[in-house]
Amino acid sequence: MHFGKRPRRWLPTLAILLLATVLVAIPVSAQGPPGTLWWEQTDGIVYASATSADGEFLVFGTIEGLVEARDRDGAFLWQYDVARAVRAIDVTASGDRIVIAHEGRAVTCLDAEGQVVWEFATGMPPADVAISSDGAVVVVSEQLKGRFYLIDGRDGTQLWSQETPSRVQSVAVSSDGTRVYVGRYDARVLCYDVQTQDLLWETMLDRIIYALAVTADGERVYAGGSGNTVQALDAVSGEMLWRFPVSDRVTAIDVTGDGELVAASSWDKKVYLLSKEGEQRQLVQTADWVHTLSLDEDGVTLLVATDRNEVFVVGLAGARSAAATRARRLLYATAAALALGITAYLVLRHWIRTSDRGAEWWEPKGRVIGHAARAFWSARIGYLFMIPTFALLIAFSYAPTALGLAYGFAEWTPGRGRAPRWVGLENFRKVLENPVIPLAIRNQLIIVLADLFKTLVGPLVVAELILGLRRARSQYLWRTLFIIPLVVPGVATTLMWRNIMDPNLGLINNTLFLLGLANPASPPTWLADRSLALGSLIFIGFPWIGAFPLLIFYGGLITISSDIFDAARVDGATGLQRVLRVDIPILVPQIRMLSVLAIIGSLQSFGLQLLTTQGGPAKATTTPAWEMYIQGIQASRWGYAAALAAMLFLVIMGLTLLNMRIIGGDAADR
Repeated sequence: MHFGKRPRRWLPTLAILLLATVLVAIPVSAQGPPGTLWWEQTDGIVYASATSADGEFLVFGTIEGLVEARDRDGAFLWQYDVARAVRAIDVTASGDRIVIAHEGRAVTCLDAEGQVVWEFATGMPPADVAISSDGAVVVVSEQLKGRFYLIDGRDGTQLWSQETPSRVQSVAVSSDGTRVYVGRYDARVLCYDVQTQDLLWETMLDRIIYALAVTADGERVYAGGSGNTVQALDAVSGEMLWRFPVSDRVTAIDVTGDGELVAASSWDKKVYLLSKEGEQRQLVQTADWVHTLSLDEDGVTLLVATDRNEVFVVGLAGARSAAATRARRLLYATAAALALGITAYLVLRHWIRTSDRGAEWWEPKGRVIGHAARAFWSARIGYLFMIPTFALLIAFSYAPTALGLAYGFAEWTPGRGRAPRWVGLENFRKVLENPVIPLAIRNQLIIVLADLFKTLVGPLVVAELILGLRRARSQYLWRTLFIIPLVVPGVATTLMWRNIMDPNLGLINNTLFLLGLANPASPPTWLADRSLALGSLIFIGFPWIGAFPLLIFYGGLITISSDIFDAARVDGATGLQRVLRVDIPILVPQIRMLSVLAIIGSLQSFGLQLLTTQGGPAKATTTPAWEMYIQGIQASRWGYAAALAAMLFLVIMGLTLLNMRIIGGDAADR
């Protein structure tokens, strides 16, 4: 295939024009939504923020335990480390007192300079905290419990506490400190009198209450949660005034001092700005799920913190709906991609048609492409029928594996409306610096060696014993008896062994009690004792006669020619000598295969830990696979878990390739 060499002088000009179109079409991307005054990347996810009444003092806290104060322009003021994840923050109207609820099971109060004023200890990690405008009253709730505390904001002493039937998710306090508002898990909002501790009113809303805010004049309370609505209540009577539907769960609410503007964020990456009458004024689109937001008293600025480790302040006067902006960016991106493609094609075509070197470069490639196209077209029906198979294989095998590896380079928490954020090798660094990993690797090595022993020794011995039986019927009977346990689910077997090792009712301890080898007053706790747990986990399944390796070994033994056995007998070999010098060398391919499969299965498995020890006690039975499960499923750190999975994948892939090479070598030798 060869293009002619008639030059088209207009092609370079058109290519240049298209390239210029691309450069013009790609806008400079700004950080934060339209109207952003300043933007800051933080070291960790920001779960809490607050703003003084005039908006001149901003404070926010991260999951890493750092509390930072900034001015309206984003200039750094001070930083304080509470050493535990910050869950909630509130400030007084003047900004002279900051209360911080953190995972250290305490509320810490700081002054405007970041110095500790007092600290109040809670029974459980706190869930939310609020302080009155003058700093006289502080209310804090506990996670997973229905208890909340009233604290004197001046010295941190407890005024009183209340236990409610349902978990308290959010709290608020009136500006003058006379009333406290509580939002509960059972969708109820309650109002208490601070002085008398009396319940003033109780209102049932749609679903779980995750956010509360009260106006400075004490006339209205705003609530939101998993009911996907923002609801306004009369702060005196609890009467429902209006409700505004949003498209997802409400995560945070704040209100201006005069109550004329309400800001509510939802899981769909939007901040709704509502009027006092419940009408939408503006919509701010964010790049990720909003954890917390804060309005100043006049509604001029809005502080927002998202799940992308970012904090920014939006000037509401300049904020606009992001729908038009997103549409323009999508149009620009499409036009840019199309223009780039056309430009590349025209430049390549012009080079091939006008240059001897281009024509020489294209000649062999055009021949190969043409031949491949003709071959494909002649077999098009066969390829058409193969499309469903390859589509399913890619969708459910290769794509998940590739995505899992890719997520190892990102920070990602699925199910919360958050897009993955590229962090490079940060997750891999955290894996290597995790103090649990060396202990997990040590445990894994012990388990791998034990699994190799259980896979190779017991089944080989039983296979030899069955082969030694003279009657074929006896061989068939014993083979069947050892294969029957294969149909029993592994979960049932593990649960049975957990009951056997029960310290009070288990078969093992009761046998030891009868023999006088254990004291019923202090029985051995096989799965709960740090010194015994790993050994007990390995002991599960005794005597370790796996049906699959037994069949593999037995199948290998029956393929050995009887002439070899007769020759060994003539040479005077005993049964043990024959096994060591004849059977095992011949069974080397089976031993290699079972060894690799045992190592791979051991590295991947965490089922025993899941059903028995949960990786404990004190990480005594944790493994890399269990740590991956904990970080991914329970802690929702999917990027970190994916990085750990990628490391395991590389190890398993290396062993798999080694296994393929070994099997290939044996086949060639035969």
